[in-house]
Amino acid sequence: MNGRMMVVVGAAWIAALVVIAGCGKSGGDGERSTVASANAATEQPSGTVPAPGEPTKTEGLAAGGVESGARATGDSLPPDVMITAVDSLATPGQAIEITAKGSSDVVSMSLWDGLGQRQAFRYDQGTQEWRVLYRVPLKLHTERLALAVTAKNGSNGWRRVWLFPQVGEVVPTHPEPDSGK
Repeated sequence: MNGRMMVVVGAAWIAALVVIAGCGKSGGDGERSTVASANAATEQPSGTVPAPGEPTKTEGLAAGGVESGARATGDSLPPDVMITAVDSLATPGQAIEITAKGSSDVVSMSLWDGLGQRQAFRYDQGTQEWRVLYRVPLKLHTERLALAVTAKNGSNGWRRVWLFPQVGEVVPTHPEPDSGK
């Protein structure tokens, strides 16, 4: 019985190894023929030129020759955002104003410092800029302060840009000793 059991277990191990080895293969003959047939299907017949404004066979295809049902529109693109103003040097405890400009489709903008503070920007209609006040923490846990500004549009697109303000040391002020006169 022990001999039969060992043969069954050994056969199971071999079968498992063959299955695992087969999973790692890529680029087999079947895959090559599928790609070749997809590429052949996208080629225009020689001598025929599509009329102006008429889509070619390749316009509806995504990477790899697979047809995509959706086309990119301006609403599906992520918004654009640019930091336009920030105080050049900040000291711990100081409030700094961060100003950003966003593309016309931006509906909200937020600031995150990685320390648990998330703040919403306010939109200023007069200057067409987004503004927020941020207080630099008294004690930084890292060498440098990193702030993430995230802009969102109405179709759930978003873009994040990073800001690394220079944080200077607080110079302690000691009162002058009184001369006693």
